[in-house]
Amino acid sequence: MSELNQSSQELNPKQAVNVLIQAARIGQSKGAYSLEHASLIQNAVKVFIPENQEGEEDPALNEEPAEVKA
Repeated sequence: MSELNQSSQELNPKQAVNVLIQAARIGQSKGAYSLEHASLIQNAVKVFIPENQEGEEDPALNEEPAEVKA
């Protein structure tokens, strides 16, 4: 439950966006969204992560300690 301990720390804007992107990706991997919603979420993620980084491990997600794990 170390993820819950991270919620007590303050996040900077970059960390907050990264947590939201990870949450969207986790939800999609578990089939939580309809096809239409998944497409909309993917378009929103592309605003913050350029397409050339999508196939690679995103270094921005690993720079800060605030990570969401399933």
